[in-house]
Amino acid sequence: MAEEGRRQGLPERNLIKNELVLAAGLRSLERAHQAGIRAGWSTDLIGELQVRQREEFALRAEVVSAATILHSMYVINPQILNRVDSIGRLAPGTWHLAPGMQSDVVITPINPLENIADLARPDAITQVLKGGIPIIP
Repeated sequence: MAEEGRRQGLPERNLIKNELVLAAGLRSLERAHQAGIRAGWSTDLIGELQVRQREEFALRAEVVSAATILHSMYVINPQILNRVDSIGRLAPGTWHLAPGMQSDVVITPINPLENIADLARPDAITQVLKGGIPIIP
């Protein structure tokens, strides 16, 4: 928001406020993780900023590990939604979706455990399947 806010002409007081909110949010995320609080993963960017959603990975990686971020997305989120019996679980010992599971698939050449911030790169996503149908070639 700092970069976009400056580009869009936000007053300096708003830019400072955004920096304070970001720092407080990261501190809260870090404290919640240290306290063992389950936290899901999502973004709330809309409009022109929606294209920057994947930058959230780099922000969160400042205070929690890539493994923790991925766990939040793929394990905690279905728990929060009370859908662990229908969303995204793989069959034991395979890379196949378990029978009866629903999932969207994002294909990337990037290993997020090595550098999750790289998922924000423009070339990071090579294919997306939603309900088994390609939506991003």
